[in-house]
Amino acid sequence: MIYASQPRDPEVQEILMNPAERIESTDYFSWEQFFTALLVKVTEGTYLRYSKKQLNPSYLSDKVRRSIIKSEMLKGIAPLVDLWREAADA
Repeated sequence: MIYASQPRDPEVQEILMNPAERIESTDYFSWEQFFTALLVKVTEGTYLRYSKKQLNPSYLSDKVRRSIIKSEMLKGIAPLVDLWREAADA
């Protein structure tokens, strides 16, 4: 979702490619907390604004869903993408 919302942002790409070098364990208990905070930050003020309380309907649009599925970042987790694709098409 982060990559789909900011695919050309070099800082976001660097974080996604090398998360261990960018995540400070004293600031975040888990990587999930870090990436949630990052997603909230990079989508603030955009139509893709993220909130963990309620999924923004924009993430369910075909355009955004395809962007996430086709993301280079997801090639390593292809089986999960297949499951998500099946669930989205159901």
